[in-house]
Amino acid sequence: MKAHRSIEDEGREIQLVRHGESQANAGWTAKDARSPALTERGLAQANRLASALSPKPELLIQSDMVRSQQTAERILALHPNARSVTWPVHEFTPLSEASYAGTTVAQRSEASRSYWAEGDPWSVSGPGAESFGQLIARANVVLDRLKQETSENVVVVSHRKFLTALLWIALKGDTRVSRRRMQRYRAFDQAIRLPNASIVRLRWEADRAWISAVSRFDHVDS
Repeated sequence: MKAHRSIEDEGREIQLVRHGESQANAGWTAKDARSPALTERGLAQANRLASALSPKPELLIQSDMVRSQQTAERILALHPNARSVTWPVHEFTPLSEASYAGTTVAQRSEASRSYWAEGDPWSVSGPGAESFGQLIARANVVLDRLKQETSENVVVVSHRKFLTALLWIALKGDTRVSRRRMQRYRAFDQAIRLPNASIVRLRWEADRAWISAVSRFDHVDS
C-alpha cells in the first residue's frame, strides 16, 4: 500500500498556474474585481496550458473568481479525473469594491500606485478591499494547507499577486508584516514575471523551498 506523503516531503512539488488573459487584462471595464471572464485569447491560452501540465493533476485548486474557474474548467476538460476544489486563493484587491465598477486597469492605476506609495501594510481602502497584512496572512494559511496536502500532483489556478505572495513566503520563510517588508514584496512582485497562462513550480528540498523558471503559454495564434 502506497504511503501518503505531504507536499513538504523532499522532492515533491506543486504547479502554480496564473489564469489566462481576462477581459480586465485586455483593457475592458469591470463590474467588480471577481467577475471579469476570460477573453477568447485567454480561453485559447488556457487550452494550451492545460495540455502542457506535467505530471497530470490529481488535485486542482482554484479561486472563486471567474477567470480562475474558467481556466480550471479547461484543465478539467483535458484531465477529467482530477479532483477540483475551491480555496481562498483569489486575487489581492487593495482597492475598494466601488473602485472597480465601470473602470479599466489603466484607470485604476493611479489609485494602485498611491496605495503602494503610502506603504501602510494594514491600510484598508474601503468595503471589499484587503490590506497587505491580510494578504500575507491568507497566503500563509494556504501555504500551510498545501504543505500538508497528501494528494499527488497538485495544481493551483490563481492570480498574479496572490501567487507572488505565496512564493514570497515560501522562499523567505517569514510572514512578519511591516512597511519595509511591504516594499520588499512589491519589488519581488515586479521582478518575477508571471504572465497570463504561465506555470511556475514550487518544490521543497531539505526544508528549503525552490522555484522553477516560469513556463509561458500566453502566445497563441490570433
